Amino acid sequence: MIATFMFVWKNDIFTFFVTNLVIANYTASIFWYLFPNGVKRPIIKSRDFFSKILSKLYKIDKYDTNGFPSNHVFISIICSIFLSLVYPGQTYLFILTAGVIVISVVLVKQHYLIDVIGGTIWALGTYSLVRLLFMS
Repeated sequence: MIATFMFVWKNDIFTFFVTNLVIANYTASIFWYLFPNGVKRPIIKSRDFFSKILSKLYKIDKYDTNGFPSNHVFISIICSIFLSLVYPGQTYLFILTAGVIVISVVLVKQHYLIDVIGGTIWALGTYSLVRLLFMS
């Protein structure tokens, strides 16, 4: 997200981008407040390298709340959309990066598949809403 801010900063769509992020985050926060939900994480018993990293992640992110819609997913999709608008020749790279983030949050048990679907719909919905507001 920070990289997207840097790359979109001097562009005409910067306000569009920030507005999109603000609306997506605030509406998701209201949803999470009204409908608390989360992801039950497994207990990690293995002590290999990746299990240790995942254990550290779970210690940092202690709470299993705010699963649906996935904030990781909708932010990565919104960032990839706006980076694609600024750098259309690199769209495949931005889609690939968002895809890796989406897959990783499921694989490390940060989100369920339904959270990913919700995050995708949330990103596309807020983008469409903000586009209507900006293009009218």
